[in-house]
Amino acid sequence: MKKNIFSVLLIAGLFSAILFAGCELGGLVEIPEYTVVYNSNGGTGSMTDSAFVYGAYKSLSANQFTHATLDFAGWADSPAADVQYSDKQRVKNLTETKGGKVTLYAQWGYTLSYDGNGATSGNPPASETVKPGKTVVVKGPESLRKEGETFIRWDTASGGTGTSYAAGNSVTMSGNVKFFAQWDEMIPVDVSDKASSQSIGVQLNWVADNVESDKLYVLTTNVPNEDIDSRTLSYTGKSNIIIRLKGTGGERILTLAASGPMFTVGSGVTLSLYENITLKGRGTENTENSLVIVRSGGTLVMKADSGITDNRYVHTGLPVTASYGGGVYVSDGASFTMEGGTISGHRLGGTGPTSDSPGSGGGVYVASGAQFTMSGGIISGNRINHIASANGGGVYIAAGANFNMSGGTISDNTAISGGGVFVSGTDAEFSMSGGTISENSAGGGTSGGIYGGGVYVGTGASFSMSGTAEISNNLCRTQFSGFCRGGGVYFTGVVFSKTGGTITGYKSSTVDGNRVMHADIGMVGGDPLPDTPIDNSGHAVYATGSGVTRRQEGTAGPSVNLSFNGSTGAYSGGWDNL
Repeated sequence: MKKNIFSVLLIAGLFSAILFAGCELGGLVEIPEYTVVYNSNGGTGSMTDSAFVYGAYKSLSANQFTHATLDFAGWADSPAADVQYSDKQRVKNLTETKGGKVTLYAQWGYTLSYDGNGATSGNPPASETVKPGKTVVVKGPESLRKEGETFIRWDTASGGTGTSYAAGNSVTMSGNVKFFAQWDEMIPVDVSDKASSQSIGVQLNWVADNVESDKLYVLTTNVPNEDIDSRTLSYTGKSNIIIRLKGTGGERILTLAASGPMFTVGSGVTLSLYENITLKGRGTENTENSLVIVRSGGTLVMKADSGITDNRYVHTGLPVTASYGGGVYVSDGASFTMEGGTISGHRLGGTGPTSDSPGSGGGVYVASGAQFTMSGGIISGNRINHIASANGGGVYIAAGANFNMSGGTISDNTAISGGGVFVSGTDAEFSMSGGTISENSAGGGTSGGIYGGGVYVGTGASFSMSGTAEISNNLCRTQFSGFCRGGGVYFTGVVFSKTGGTITGYKSSTVDGNRVMHADIGMVGGDPLPDTPIDNSGHAVYATGSGVTRRQEGTAGPSVNLSFNGSTGAYSGGWDNL
């Protein structure tokens, strides 16, 4: 009894001490609030003030001012100061004054930007905007690569007839400047001749022993089938190396000889699958890895008549962990350019629908900070088996990653959500201006939600569709007590924008329309019961956010524009349920 009374008194004393520590003159300490006021500083437009709390981080509002002749450079606390804060920068404690006001003045200047000028992979360096008269140090090419050529300098004219600059030079800004990358053709090194062998393994050994920077190594084989051990293509102290694999006399297959990735592509190296070359996994045997891993600073390029096929990847043992990228895994800071070829036949998870190992990206997994560009080729026939977590049967795009699709086909892939493409996480972006996403399916879970037969766009992500892009004949299918949303596209992200292209819908296109269906269990006359369409579930598109839901049940053709902002619930265009 005494022990219980002592415990109560102790707790009461601690509570009183906490209250006393947080009190001032008999009341709780008030956390100062203050206001940030935005001044155009010679620009035009208007912006709403922002409320801030002392001690807490918050993002500055996105700039909405414009200037007749200058670009926005950032914010400063006085009109003539240098830039102190970037657009939308997270800040705290701009003042300690309770109820105070902090005025931030827009700073205006000129912009130095960069153009890849025919680069086949990577991204140009970020542009910089500085005040007039300030100097900018010229950046190097960073991740930019052009197959078969090496970067030599920047020039103010795309053809190299303007003013030239090298990385590290300085530019005094008196107007906007755009630099175009200048490239010089590499002289190919015929490794099959140097190594006196048609074996890719032997030729790779020769490259490892003789590699130099800024070289294009062409490895040619006429061997129909060759087993190859796991190889890391990384060369200390060397950079800008292209390894091009080619087959002659028909398709040549490199088969993985043991568990592990076939190729790991390191920084400064480009692996180019050029023609008549197929990288093949071990079929039903588990490799416990992606077939190709591209590390930061590395690049993978696929050309026509190349392939990455038939890999099974599932983690075994305890603890249970996920599998990422059956065919290709693109790491932070790496890039993958697919101009042609095929990625097919990959399996994540076990052989049955109740696999213990979840998976993401049956064909391709694009990690945070990575870039995937697809202008041709096929990603098809990839599967993820798991009872609850199987996302992106064809392609998975993680937070901070970017996927640009202007051509090619993503078809006949299967997952629980995002049968074709799954994109989710802060600043994940999928831009589709061409190509086709078709005949993919989301389903397989026995209960709960199934989303996005063709495309799933999750929290923090954005999706834009334009040009000749097409999303058609995808299936979101549930059974028992589960439910489906979005036969073509399911969206619960930040920005959805359709300004072109076609998304078909079962309501008006029963033959090739995207559809949301319920699988009825049973037989009639020896045949399975047909699936039943589910109304009001977005056969074409299901978009939701901020308590607002928009649906497109019929086909939205090139002339039907649709937009939805998941952060605010704002929408426009020809949605069906207006």
